[in-house]
Amino acid sequence: MTARTIPTTASTVALTALTPIAWGSTYAVTTELLPPDRPLFTALVRALPAGLALLAVARTLPRGAWVMRAFALGTLNIGIFFPCLFLAAYRLPGGVAAILGAAAPLFVIAAAPALLSERPSARKLLAGVLGLVGVALVVLRAGAHLDALGIAAGLAGAVSMAIGTVLAKRWGRPPGVGPAAVAGWQLTAGGLVLLPVALLGEGAPPALTGDGLVGYGYLVFLGTAAAYWLWFRGIGRLAATSVGFLILLSPVSAATIGWAVLGEALTPLQLLGMALTLGGTLLGQTHARTPHLPHPSHPPVRPVTSTEPCSEESIPMHITVFGAGGSVGSRVVTEALSRGHDVTAAVRDAARASALPAAVAVRVADAADPDAVAALGAECDVVIAATRPAAGDEPQLVATARALLDGVARSRTRLLLVGGAATLTVPETGGIVLDDPRLIQPPWRAIAEACVEQHAVCRADARADWSYASPPAMLEPGERTGSYRLGGDELVVDADGRSAISIEDFAVALIDEAEQPRHRRTRFTVAR
Repeated sequence: MTARTIPTTASTVALTALTPIAWGSTYAVTTELLPPDRPLFTALVRALPAGLALLAVARTLPRGAWVMRAFALGTLNIGIFFPCLFLAAYRLPGGVAAILGAAAPLFVIAAAPALLSERPSARKLLAGVLGLVGVALVVLRAGAHLDALGIAAGLAGAVSMAIGTVLAKRWGRPPGVGPAAVAGWQLTAGGLVLLPVALLGEGAPPALTGDGLVGYGYLVFLGTAAAYWLWFRGIGRLAATSVGFLILLSPVSAATIGWAVLGEALTPLQLLGMALTLGGTLLGQTHARTPHLPHPSHPPVRPVTSTEPCSEESIPMHITVFGAGGSVGSRVVTEALSRGHDVTAAVRDAARASALPAAVAVRVADAADPDAVAALGAECDVVIAATRPAAGDEPQLVATARALLDGVARSRTRLLLVGGAATLTVPETGGIVLDDPRLIQPPWRAIAEACVEQHAVCRADARADWSYASPPAMLEPGERTGSYRLGGDELVVDADGRSAISIEDFAVALIDEAEQPRHRRTRFTVAR
């Protein structure tokens, strides 16, 4: 059995890494350019103007549940983290403060199982320890003064940001909202939290020199507005633990800036520490993809002819369909009704339900809202989710999967999740669909990569009763034949190597699984 790593786009990792690299410059800017002993004022000036600037660019405000989510994330990622960061920087030697911050990836690993159902692997734990040791070698000095308040602030900041990072990954972004808006919401919320605290705790703002204006200008626009836009963009596209490990680059950046700009020496031990830190960061970017057994051990593909509509002796089910207005969801609704089941169509926009049959009960609900999923799940026998994000919002697929799993776990309802084919094994090559350019064209790659993580989220979940339905390589509208071939983790192909099914027959297979569950807490696929 061969383990592969989830392919994270190199450019996404590189751009996200620019954020902790920029954060590493905070130590030099704080000590060289900013007024002394004003951590709350510095945190306020860094956050609020940057947030307002991003809001002016994005021109989008949070609505509904996102008002409180933005406030909570802003408090964790900004309102608590910023003053703790600067308080630690002011009261501790830079090395001690950096080591406390470098514990953040381990806190992310600790929080991910409960909030994201991401189980920590031995590789991740090793990467966290390796990075922490590396940072210690880079920054720690003999005889460093340990201030209790500074240590408490450093640890509190690391924990706060770790929880904020995990929650930001769990909640994702509202449909159609970009990372600039999400960053702006959080920075503004965090700045508003800091405003009264800074005024009460430190009084009137200090007089600023030219150096202070330059320092604050750099922190606001480059070290905060641009950096946090890249950070939340990365959180949307990468695993939370992978993003967390990039924080290790911050102390390496600080030491490098100290050597290049401030004339500080780098010892061989520090260079070794940098190598270990970079190694831990890179190791933290990979984790095992869904393993695939060699071809002979796959369950055999078997033909299936669907059951007839519910007989008088059968008990009709109550089925809730999220994404009922889409191409797959609408056909699932039609198939379920044809078999005598009661159907609730859950749509984000009531206008999308206008074409659905009159027998359907329509509810306006978002699959990305776990409370809405739990409420509807409590009223039905099975939830079928057939949602797809708009182009450019592919990471939302993962956040929606987490919300669905959370909601059905709370309502103790089965979930039948329509996923992707990206992790299916290709019979003739032994590789997976995602890595086969014949099957995944460049325009489809973003959604395929999101489906890889969506499937991983399901496999890591230990609470929900889920089934994951992977379509074949080609899924198009067509004829309902009522027949299909059923497979497991391998792409189902015909004698000519073609893998396809009509959406109508795909819906048949989904309702068959809803009526007679054969694939609980596992994946299945179908083709004609």
